[in-house]
Amino acid sequence: MEDTHISNDYEYADMNFTDMEPHPVTLSGMFLASLISAIIMFLFNGFLLFVIVQDRCSYRKAKCLASLNYILNYAFFALFYYFYTVHIHMYPDMPRSSCAFIIFLYLVLEDGTKYFTFPICIDFIVQHFMPNQHQKRKFIYFQLILIGGIWGVIFLKEIALSSSQPENEIPFCIVMLSDVIIWSQLICTILFLCAIVVCLSLLLYIAIRNEEKPWKSFNVLGAVAVISVLLIVVHVISMSSTITMLAFIDSNGNNNHLAKTSSIVHFIGSLLIPFAWLCDGAIRQSIWKLFTGKRSTPENQTVHELTTEID
Repeated sequence: MEDTHISNDYEYADMNFTDMEPHPVTLSGMFLASLISAIIMFLFNGFLLFVIVQDRCSYRKAKCLASLNYILNYAFFALFYYFYTVHIHMYPDMPRSSCAFIIFLYLVLEDGTKYFTFPICIDFIVQHFMPNQHQKRKFIYFQLILIGGIWGVIFLKEIALSSSQPENEIPFCIVMLSDVIIWSQLICTILFLCAIVVCLSLLLYIAIRNEEKPWKSFNVLGAVAVISVLLIVVHVISMSSTITMLAFIDSNGNNNHLAKTSSIVHFIGSLLIPFAWLCDGAIRQSIWKLFTGKRSTPENQTVHELTTEID
């Protein structure tokens, strides 16, 4: 989902803003949809966090850690999704430091919605291919180090890209990206797509091995698989529109249509990803337990059954 902001703002790259005055926009159309989407994403991710924490004994520690990290990151992403897509457009005369803070954290959290899928995928992959190592405490430490390392890489990446942006005396809050930054983001997106396709292929391989009860495979692997597919679709469309705009810069409005298409795809993908967690059988059981008070079957038993049948 990273390239959509590139598409939205690239059309302004050669314009002169120094003599323009900021004009706040009215809350209508796409802004209203973005506001409602941000509220839904924030509340639903908050609900998922509450559900998992309340029923944390039903989850394996490694999976619980990776899932909580992803959902928590997505909850903050939803908050800054509002600030990035609505707030800075409604209040364009805000201080530049506040504007830079919003944009920086939005990009960091948006990267997190992509790269934090890897600890979840690795948990399932290691659990299947190296079940003996998966049960040891050192794997949890590995997950902690991996999550911390991803956070560090994301922050360093965005700091490096932010520091390489050209200095423009723009009197109001707007995202300006140089060609170097755009191509750097595209390269990162291509590498991400290659890695997530490999992870998704391994997850599908694990599911196919369990031919007798495919529904168990979907209960265990469904959420991360659906999230991976959504991320792939969003990024392929977004990346294609960005490359097209870079290759065919014109003034006949075609770029605006591409930017709007990419923005709509980003909007729909961002809204759907949190609900993909409902494909996880353990989370559905925890929600059922929360509303009915009934005891749910521990998820680690389901995973153990799946691994035993596959092996």
